[in-house]
Amino acid sequence: MPATLDPWLQSILERIDDLPTLPGVALEVVRQCRADDTTLEDLAQTLSHDPALTARLLRFANSSLYGFGEEVRTLQRACYVLGMKTVQLMALSFSLVTTIPREGSAGAFDYAGYWRRSLLRAVAARALAGRAGLPSHDEAFLAGLLGEIGQVVLARCADTRYAPVLAATRASGRDWPSCELEREQLGFDNREVGSALLASWGLPRMLEQAVRHGADAAGLAPDASRELTQLARVLELAASVTDLFTLRDHAAALRAASERAARWFEIEEDELAALLEELEDPLRETSELLELTAPSGPTLAEILDSARAELLRSGLDQARQLATLRAVSDGEARARFLAEPAHVDTLTGCANELAFQRQLERELRARLDGSLKRALGLHLLEIDAFARLPSEEARQEAQRALGALLTRLARRHDLIARLAPGCFAVLFSDASPFGLRALGERLRSELSTLSLPLADGMLSFSVSLGGACLGTVRSPSDGTLLREVVQRLLLRAQERGAGQVEIHTTPLKS
Repeated sequence: MPATLDPWLQSILERIDDLPTLPGVALEVVRQCRADDTTLEDLAQTLSHDPALTARLLRFANSSLYGFGEEVRTLQRACYVLGMKTVQLMALSFSLVTTIPREGSAGAFDYAGYWRRSLLRAVAARALAGRAGLPSHDEAFLAGLLGEIGQVVLARCADTRYAPVLAATRASGRDWPSCELEREQLGFDNREVGSALLASWGLPRMLEQAVRHGADAAGLAPDASRELTQLARVLELAASVTDLFTLRDHAAALRAASERAARWFEIEEDELAALLEELEDPLRETSELLELTAPSGPTLAEILDSARAELLRSGLDQARQLATLRAVSDGEARARFLAEPAHVDTLTGCANELAFQRQLERELRARLDGSLKRALGLHLLEIDAFARLPSEEARQEAQRALGALLTRLARRHDLIARLAPGCFAVLFSDASPFGLRALGERLRSELSTLSLPLADGMLSFSVSLGGACLGTVRSPSDGTLLREVVQRLLLRAQERGAGQVEIHTTPLKS
C-alpha cells in the first residue's frame, strides 16, 4: 500500500472484511500469471473450478468481441486461442461483477448507475485502444471497468465521510460525483482509493497506475512508459465518452472527448462520432456476457445527435466563432451589410442572392490574404416538390418557415440566404463535415414535426440538402467550385428521395 496514502484512507483500506474481494479462483489466476512456470494447462485447470467463469470465458471466445472465427468448445481451447494475458484480464473482468452489487444502493450511492458508467467506459476504452494501436485491448477494457471502483470502497467503507460528497453532488444538480468534488471534500479522490485496492489484490502495476491516472493522464510521472501513457490517455478519453452518454451536459462532454481524441490520437470529429455510434452492439453483447442490465433510454446515436445539436445551438466554442467573425468582418459592419435593402429577401427576411454572392467573395478574400484559415462551408437546400405545393400561399409559408428555422438553427456568423423560389443556402464561415452533418440532421428532425396552418388545412413539407466544406482556398474561382460540388450533392440527395441529406465526408481541396 502506498506510503503517502492519507492515514484515514489507509485505515479504511485495512478493513479487509468490508472491501470488495475477488473470488479465490480469480486471485489464483492472478498468482499463476505472475509465475514464470505457469502453463496454459495450469490456467485451464484452475479456471475449471469456477463453472460460471468458465462459461463466460467460452462465450467471450466465441463472441464477435473477440472474433476468433471458429467455434471454441473447451476451456483448454479457449485458453489457447485467447492467450494467457487475455484469459487473466477477462477472468478478472468477469469475476469483478460478482464482488459488487448490480443494483440497489449503499446510502445514496447508486449501484445501477455505477455499473452503467463502468460498462460504457470499459467498452469505449476497448474500442479506443484498438483505434489507438495499443497492444492489449483487453487491458484497456479491464482498466475501464475498474475505473471508478474506488467509489464503491468509499460508499461501502466510509459512508459517513462519503455521504456529504453524494449530497453535494445532488445539491449542485450533477449526475455523478466528480474527482474535483471528492478532493474538495475529502482531500483525495476515488482514483487513489481504487489504485490502492488493486495493489491489495496484487494486480499488475500497469493496471493500478492506469486506474490512478485514468482521468488525469497528465499526472503521470515524466518517465512513465509510452504504453502506460497511451493507456491512461485512452481511459481519460473513455471517461469523457462515458460522461457524454450518462450525464446531462452532453455537449460539454462531446467537446472534451473531441478535443482529447484530436490532440492525442489524431482522431477527427467525424471519425470519433462514427466510432461512438458503433459502440451500441458491443455494449449490448458485453452486458450479456457480464450479466449486467444494458443501459436503457435513448440510444447512443440519439444522445450523440442531441449533443451535436446542442453544440450548434449553445455556441460552446464561442472563442473560435468570435475569432472567425472578427477575421471576416466586425459585427457592426456585418449588420449594416445585411440591413441594406438591396441585400434582403423581402419574403423571408433572409439575405438574397446578391448578398450571398458578395459575402462569399468576402469569405474567399479573407482566406486568400491569409487573415482566415478556417474551412468554408456551404449548404444548399430545396423544398421538395416545391412547384407542386397546393397553392401560392403554401409556397410562401413554406419558404418563410424554412427561412425562420434556418435562422434559429444556424450560428450568428453564418449567412442564411434565399437564392431562388424554394431554394436556400447557408454559408458557414467556420465549417467541418461534422458540423455540416449535425445541422443537416437537426434540420431534418425539426421539419419532420413541422406543420403550418393554412386557410385550406395543415401543410407539411420536406427539404433535401447537400453540403460540403472547402479546406483550402487558392483562387477566387474556388467559390464556384464549392457551389458546383454542393449542387451535385443536393441532386444526389434528391435522387434518393424526399427529405434526404448528402454531406461530403471530408473537406474539399481546390
